[in-house]
Amino acid sequence: MNLLEISIKPDLLAYFCLAVIGSLVVRMVITLFTTFESKLEDSGLQFSDTFLSFFLGKGVEGNRSFDHFQTFFLGVMELSIFPILLIANKPEYIGGWLALKTLPQWNRWTEKRWIYNRFLLGNAFIIVLSYFIARWANA
Repeated sequence: MNLLEISIKPDLLAYFCLAVIGSLVVRMVITLFTTFESKLEDSGLQFSDTFLSFFLGKGVEGNRSFDHFQTFFLGVMELSIFPILLIANKPEYIGGWLALKTLPQWNRWTEKRWIYNRFLLGNAFIIVLSYFIARWANA
């Protein structure tokens, strides 16, 4: 099946809203893990303040987790494209993308395994959500 022959039956705005909401949910879960992994006692911040700071992409002082919401936009892009690739029966493109995302950080992950685990968890959520969005869009 050609990717250009794919037609998404539901409303395009609803499809995009699902991608945005899904990415926000994934960001909240990953932020929760990041907050638990951070050293709250060293920062002097409350859990809620640390969570909000990480969620907004600011990080906390002494922790270099400033992502400025880039991962959220990446998640929206993936949740917009992955369901289309699943409907088109082209999951190899998703695998290729994941391999490209993995390569630059490989050395860092051998030293800091918890970061790699968060990466895997976030990608697993995105793939599972993509599957359900694909089923909804192809219904």
